[in-house]
Amino acid sequence: MIVKGITAKKRIDLIFILGVAGCSILFIVPTSAQGTSQQGQTVQFDLQGDAHFSRYNFTDIRIPYNGVDSWMEFKIAYWLNDTKTLSPYLSIIPTLTSVSEFWWQKNVQVVAGLQWYPITGDMRHLRSIRFFALIARRAYLDQPGDVQQEDVDAQFGADYYFDDLFEDKRLISIAWSNAGFRNTNFSLDDYSAFLWTGNIKVGIKPELRGCILLAYLFSEWAYVPKHKKHWWENFLRFGGGVRFYPKSDGSGNFLARSFKRFHIYAEVLHNIAWLGDRPNVDAIEETDFRVGLGLSTGGFFRDQR
Repeated sequence: MIVKGITAKKRIDLIFILGVAGCSILFIVPTSAQGTSQQGQTVQFDLQGDAHFSRYNFTDIRIPYNGVDSWMEFKIAYWLNDTKTLSPYLSIIPTLTSVSEFWWQKNVQVVAGLQWYPITGDMRHLRSIRFFALIARRAYLDQPGDVQQEDVDAQFGADYYFDDLFEDKRLISIAWSNAGFRNTNFSLDDYSAFLWTGNIKVGIKPELRGCILLAYLFSEWAYVPKHKKHWWENFLRFGGGVRFYPKSDGSGNFLARSFKRFHIYAEVLHNIAWLGDRPNVDAIEETDFRVGLGLSTGGFFRDQR
């Protein structure tokens, strides 16, 4: 239904503006202000995001890519138990790109889901294992009028994260992975496939007071066995990079914990294998350079320090 006097495009822009503004107000609330009821039920606010420049971005649509891509997730979880292992949650994820050809990457996604962390206690290597089920809807900000695009997806699966960035050690590891079923993946109405993606970083952290400098090697991958023709979703890449965390001793309120994980990075990445059908590599640059920045609160990683 279109409200009289407001076009679909303007309505989408309005959703974007109100969503970002509303979540921004929520997320400047200090962590100490998070509410706990008498039954121990807690509302928790978290955010994470990334913005980076890519030289080639492993695409044949625009060469060189020379674009800036960014996203931010604002998340609210309502814990149903004192151990904070089960909660429904709501996320709003605005995504933008400077490359006009990739109009589908300009969207606002709203996610409603249920998440369960089965492992608690001191097992840091395992306690961030999460099982989830969600439904997501996207509003595209720059969709051509003659193009149809899937705007709803249902997913279920599991993900994992671990890092020891803030431990007193020199050899550092960072790992993230997500595996699960995607109904449309915002691409095909009959997508209905299992997708596995992730990355692993291993690096050296020099001794610096109040900040972290990390030089690392890393690998990242994506694999969809049902859709091997989607070469952009079936790859294995390897590279190296440098990250700088200017303030790693944040504690206390929400903003301090956000800037604890704020970082600037630069990476070089090479595609070493296509895990599905091989594309026309003559039209794709298989090495990419990217530089950017990111931030996150620790709630995404079960890290409340």
